[in-house]
Amino acid sequence: MTDDDALDQDFARMAGGEKLGRELRRNLERLRDGVAGPDLAEMARDVLAGRITVRDVSRTTAYAGPLAEAMNRYQDALAGMSEEKRQRLAAEAAERFQDGDERS
Repeated sequence: MTDDDALDQDFARMAGGEKLGRELRRNLERLRDGVAGPDLAEMARDVLAGRITVRDVSRTTAYAGPLAEAMNRYQDALAGMSEEKRQRLAAEAAERFQDGDERS
């Protein structure tokens, strides 16, 4: 088993399934690429390299500020959406991650 395989298994276990584990990896890769700024890019690089776990990230103060800022931006984006758009996004997410075929 490669380090990536072990990390993917950890992500699946933490997220509650392979689909959500794969989505966690994709999101960490986007963060690593800088979509949320340099601090979260560093955090994602460390998680993807196995230097820190997602659980440990949640326990450290080093990323508390950048994570809180990102969550505030997310909440602001949701607040700026119409109810119809929020419901559509929720339905799309529910469909995407529903139980069933783990390969999709």
